[in-house]
This record gives sequence, structure tokens and C-alpha cells, in this order.
Amino acid sequence: MEDLDVAIFETFLNSHDMDDREWFVPDWPELFDEWATGPMAVRGAHDCPDATRREAGRCFQALAEAEPATAEAVMAARDVRDGFMAMMLDGEPPGALDGMVRGLSVQLGVGVGGGVTARPAEGGPRGAAALAMLAAHRLVVSGAWPRLRLCKNEACHWAFLDRSRNGSRVWCSMGTCGARAKARAYRERQRAG
Repeated sequence: MEDLDVAIFETFLNSHDMDDREWFVPDWPELFDEWATGPMAVRGAHDCPDATRREAGRCFQALAEAEPATAEAVMAARDVRDGFMAMMLDGEPPGALDGMVRGLSVQLGVGVGGGVTARPAEGGPRGAAALAMLAAHRLVVSGAWPRLRLCKNEACHWAFLDRSRNGSRVWCSMGTCGARAKARAYRERQRAG
């Protein structure tokens, strides 16, 4: 379950990209549906196994198909996403998210063996935000939360799970952001020396 929760959380937070493409735009709620039903909802969890990424994508697609996006719902989802990002980047207290998630609703049920299950009670962007919130909760409970990071590249800030042995990873990908940072540092050293 942890890999799926990582994929869901990363996908939700990575609903923007390095080219300043924003998928949660209240003036164009149809972009949310395009994101949730297209390849971006699969690509967003870039460091998860392909099958898990596809499963997370199907979760978001089902929510988008269950309820059409509205400007208000897109803004609510964007506020939750940006609240998570602020908390992870700036160390903002988690309480700041409290007001943002109050409008989200979840449905509790009893699963196999009597365990409690939780899922979004509505579809669309609010459902996507609730799904990400539930995934974050399970990641906290599992102990994986401290390894969730945002890329150090200020033009990126994509979410990833630091799977390194010593927990020191700072880039979403060494092939893109890490390589760019190293090249930039090299050029600066060459100019200074």
C-alpha cells in the first residue's frame, strides 16, 4: 500500500511541471480533467514503479469521471496542494493545512477483517485532494513521511520519496535537476577560478 500512497501523493503534488505548466487553473477547470485522465496523472509519480503509477493514475481518472471539475473545486484542490508544498518547503506548521482540508469529505467503511477503510466521498478536484490527504495520512502512519521531499531546484519543486540509504537526496532526478545544478556549479567555479 505504501508505494501506491507515495504515487498518489507525488502525482497530486506534481500537478505542475518545470515548464510552468499548471493543471489546477480555476479559470479553466477542464485542465484538471485533462490532467486526471491523461498521461500527466501517470507521469507525476516519476520515481514509482510503472504499475503503481498507472494504478494511481486510474484513481485520479475515476475521480475526474465521477464529477466534473468546477472553478471552486479546482481552487480548493490547488490550495491543498500548495499548502502541502509550503509545509514541505518552508517547514510551515501542518496546522496551516487544517482550514484547507475542512471542505474535503471522506467516506469511512469497514473492510475485510474489520479494518476501517477511507476514501474520498466525492469526485473531481475535491476528491483528488481528499485522496492525496488520505495518502499523506497513511504515509505518516507508516513512517515514510519524513522521506518525502520536494526537489531543491526552485524551478521544479517536484515531490519524490527519498529512497537513498542515508536519506540525503535533494533532487527529483539526477538526470535533470541534479545534472543542471552540478553543471551550473561547475560553470560558477570555472568563472571564479
